[in-house]
Amino acid sequence: MREIVDRMAHAGETDSEVTVRTLLEQVGRASFAPMLMVPAFAVVTPLSGVRLFSSLCGCLIALVASQVLLGRRHLWLPKALLQQRLPGKRLKQTVGCLRGPAA
Repeated sequence: MREIVDRMAHAGETDSEVTVRTLLEQVGRASFAPMLMVPAFAVVTPLSGVRLFSSLCGCLIALVASQVLLGRRHLWLPKALLQQRLPGKRLKQTVGCLRGPAA
């Protein structure tokens, strides 16, 4: 997880704005692990009591896992999401907050 956070930090150092596409390319195959872990952890929280929440998380896990099985280099996302921009300053703040939990 530390390596993923470090790669995200490296992506934020180069530009004033960073696109989601740039982040995914920088993280590469490591982008699959967090995308599998987030819905899995969410299911074991009280949110799992919300109607259809567990099913939605299961579908997300299945979609990400199928991309791994298909041999994709990084997570596929729709073009509209890939073009979203994040200010470099905001990315640096976020990465700073993630360093502790990632360790």
